[in-house]
Amino acid sequence: MSCSCSPSSHRAALEPTIASIAYTMAYSLGIRKRNACDFMKQVEIGTNGFICLVQRQNSKYKLNGMVSSRSVILNALARVIYTSCTKDDGKTLFNKMYACMHIPENVTYALENRAPFHWYENYKKICVSMNIQQISDTECALEISDGIWGTISIKDLNTFLNYYRLGKRRGSWKMLSPASLWGRLMEQPPTESQLSLMIAFLKQNRTQDIVEKRAEVLINDLLKQYPDKLKLVYIDNIPKGLQRNDIIDLKKTRNIYVRGKLADWCLMEGGQKAGYQLVSTYIFTKEENPSKYTKNKSFQDGYWSGPICIDNLTSKVSVGDQFASRAISLMNDSVMVARISTIKRYLSEGHTEGQEEQRVNFDEL
Repeated sequence: MSCSCSPSSHRAALEPTIASIAYTMAYSLGIRKRNACDFMKQVEIGTNGFICLVQRQNSKYKLNGMVSSRSVILNALARVIYTSCTKDDGKTLFNKMYACMHIPENVTYALENRAPFHWYENYKKICVSMNIQQISDTECALEISDGIWGTISIKDLNTFLNYYRLGKRRGSWKMLSPASLWGRLMEQPPTESQLSLMIAFLKQNRTQDIVEKRAEVLINDLLKQYPDKLKLVYIDNIPKGLQRNDIIDLKKTRNIYVRGKLADWCLMEGGQKAGYQLVSTYIFTKEENPSKYTKNKSFQDGYWSGPICIDNLTSKVSVGDQFASRAISLMNDSVMVARISTIKRYLSEGHTEGQEEQRVNFDEL
């Protein structure tokens, strides 16, 4: 079975790509919520032909003989399909399917990405992420302090994540302070020193800091791997009306220059902390674009034309990840142009694969 999906239509979901695949599978298999007919359908996944048998019988849904709810089966199929993009052997796909069928989707997310937790301190919300390990078929362990792990059942962990990940207020695992969390997991209240160490440890694992650090590592790895295609330059961010000497704490923003197959590109860091476009994208050209929507910035012997509208699926992607994803895509801009319509109008006749006329001199950057 072949089908297509549109993650951009599911931006409100926590994982737009998974939600889009699940929605497409429900439509393709004809198992939308109002469908009351029994059926048996075969789904072939990956180039090696991993077979999944989806069945509805006597109001019960089954995936390869395993009974579960409609939503769990669709999520399992979606994750197996997504996994098949990088790992296509039958054993890996079977293990993924089995795990998704027997472990709640919330817990699967936490095992892959850490468990979210938050509390309030001086009217400020502090969001952190905790390490998590599955220790048996029915239990997991959360690292709540340095080297200290508390056990929690998979059922209770799912309830915990329903609140801290999805915002649902059912169950007793909600609105917990660090002390309350310690007491629930360790079955005794923490001492003053234990609580102090726990809070300090959790604050070192703030969610946004972890995301940014991972993104920065990815950017640095890309710069080392492709020194002839990527170059990072720091730019002084001086407000209008001020001179460089007037600013004590001079902020710098980053530009990453990208050498693509069709053209050269500049990724400019914006000042926002959240949004779909934290990074602005420009194309180097020697032909000034007359469009009123385009800012032509003189550079070397040509112009930066843009900014080009390239949105992320969600507004929660860090600036580092937006830099990395755009840089990787623009190095293969001949493929990207075919998939993102907003880029095409900025290309001139001279932007052909392998051209050397409309290029930035990287040595002068």
